[in-house]
Amino acid sequence: MGDVDCNDTMNFTDIQLIVMAFKGDFSPGITFAAMDIDPCVPNAVINFTDIQRDVLAFQGQTYAETGCPIPCP
Repeated sequence: MGDVDCNDTMNFTDIQLIVMAFKGDFSPGITFAAMDIDPCVPNAVINFTDIQRDVLAFQGQTYAETGCPIPCP
């Protein structure tokens, strides 16, 4: 959960990418679906809950710990 740039490492860059997308600045090669991670399934909106979920992932929390299914394959 939270690995927005799909490099198998959860780091601050993932949080930064979601914050930038929230402001309307999408990085090339980063999918909207990868950033739309809350509430548990994509809802076609990037908002503060997506940022919060990514911060929790950065802190080590998993989808299993939150009771959410993984939102994308």
